[in-house]
Amino acid sequence: MKKNRTSGITILELAVMIMVLSSFIAILFVGARAFRESQIPIECRANQKLFETELRKYRSCKDLKPGDLLNPDNVLIHGGINPEEFKCSEGGTYTFLPQIPPTGTAIKCSKHPQ
Repeated sequence: MKKNRTSGITILELAVMIMVLSSFIAILFVGARAFRESQIPIECRANQKLFETELRKYRSCKDLKPGDLLNPDNVLIHGGINPEEFKCSEGGTYTFLPQIPPTGTAIKCSKHPQ
């Protein structure tokens, strides 16, 4: 006697496949969120390095020495950066030294201290 069986998947197999796929998607979303959150301090440090680079260019162009007064808006404008848009990506505030330092950094972030 021959059994008449149609090919296909059962509801149970379909449910297992959906559960496995949804688990993979959930893991993917968690990983993407963690990656995005880890990029925020990196963006802030990149802004700080950008300011330091522009400060070196500004110093050499204006022939300034360590100890001279520092106006951060002039440094940013000289580099073609709008001071209003130069902000920490996580909402921290930048603090600038009043004078050009001999070495080290002239900018600090309230949320991402170095």
